Amino acid sequence: MADLHRLLDAAGIDPEAAPKLLKVAAEYLRRGEALPPNLAKYLAKAFERAAKAERGEQVNALKVGLGFGVVTDAPRKPIHKGDVALAVVVHGDKEEEIGLRSAIAEAYGVAKNTAKSRIQDARDELKEAHKHVGNIRVRPRDFEGK
Repeated sequence: MADLHRLLDAAGIDPEAAPKLLKVAAEYLRRGEALPPNLAKYLAKAFERAAKAERGEQVNALKVGLGFGVVTDAPRKPIHKGDVALAVVVHGDKEEEIGLRSAIAEAYGVAKNTAKSRIQDARDELKEAHKHVGNIRVRPRDFEGK
């Protein structure tokens, strides 16, 4: 139990602590036993942090919450929403999304997963906006991403 307390204290400082804590938690769960309260609180805080994070930032929030590696709490990299929305409208077919992801990632210096998240954000916002447009003779693309 002393090792558990030491690991919990070291989480976020010692890069080896978080994986060891997850291994301990997995052993308890595998045996069907209740987690020690301090380990349960550690996991609950990390899960809550990830659940409250913006979409596309949950993985980093979970990493930070668990104390994995060095993850900055830097704000989202600035990507102009209008640029992404326009790109989705013009090139938004699902078949073309891989190329679109790469182009946005390269243009803004972000990871492809970040670009993917921003594309999905744009799709969601455009879909929502489409609901409020009313009757228009020329319909915008279907943003369902079929």
